[in-house]
Amino acid sequence: VLVSTDRGATWREANGGLASTPEAMAVRSVAVHPTDPKKVLRAGGAVIGGKHKSGLWLSDDGGASWKRLTTDIDFDGAGPTTLFGEVVAFANAPKAETDVIVTAGESKGLFTSADGGKTWKSDFAGGKYFRDERITSILADADLVIVGTFDDDEFETLGLGRPAIEAARATVGRMYAAQLRPGGAIVVRRPPVELDHLGVTGAAVGYNHRFLSVATTRGIYFSHTGLAIMHKRRYRDLPADACFLAMGHRRFLKLRKDTQYDPKATCYAVPFTGPDAGRVHRVVERLTFDWNPVAKASRFPGTTCVLPDWKDKKIVYLCDLEGIHKSTDEGRTFGLVCKSPVKE
Repeated sequence: VLVSTDRGATWREANGGLASTPEAMAVRSVAVHPTDPKKVLRAGGAVIGGKHKSGLWLSDDGGASWKRLTTDIDFDGAGPTTLFGEVVAFANAPKAETDVIVTAGESKGLFTSADGGKTWKSDFAGGKYFRDERITSILADADLVIVGTFDDDEFETLGLGRPAIEAARATVGRMYAAQLRPGGAIVVRRPPVELDHLGVTGAAVGYNHRFLSVATTRGIYFSHTGLAIMHKRRYRDLPADACFLAMGHRRFLKLRKDTQYDPKATCYAVPFTGPDAGRVHRVVERLTFDWNPVAKASRFPGTTCVLPDWKDKKIVYLCDLEGIHKSTDEGRTFGLVCKSPVKE
């Protein structure tokens, strides 16, 4: 894990005490607390000595030290799902005094903890939802939780090989919109949207939780979501069959003690495959629903992450095969700020 405290100008390692723990160094996912940046979650795991080991760690000091919360969730930081969306998040139910951790591994479904990782819930609606599914994306925005799952057949279709951990049952691509309740309960008001023959790789919520963009292995889908109405529609101005691994947005809903909030946030996305692979696109919600290429003359092959700065709307970060890039003009141009030691 790398951390920057000067908006990406410089970077340092934040692996205090974990260098000799290989499963922790094989990072699958990271989550930074929305109002306390020193509080960070990291999920990791790998096959070590023929046996899979994994864990979830929490840091309260920006990565200087880490405390293991659990080893019961099967994260994989060395397999193909590492390319997909985050699977750990901080969430907050209305009137709740404590934050809730929402997370998922490779094959055991969704987990929540409302006491800092001491105890965990995993049985939602009597096991009707999430159980044994391969969850590849979790987005939490206040009490809204968006969960995406993956069709295992897509691994071979994309040439990614098989994951080290097989799902307990055949999985398909689904998109859940759920509500977090105090104590870590997850309520799914409507059945998930089925996304046949594809996998969900990321999501972004829109203004006041009214809109939802979902990145998949076959384009980006759009939905109205008020937890009561959900339908799917693939954007027509983006490559239809391209795999999108990178999509990021500024948060739209004002959180507790949150003074930095912009209702006119911008969502960015970068195709991983297809004729537009590596080209940055964006859409400014409340102004237009059209996605447009931003850096028309530049491409960033192998992009797996793009993220607008939460406070400065002109700053955008992007991760590709070269390393970490930073833009100070809303994605029109980028400069390399942290070079990757290895290209894979």
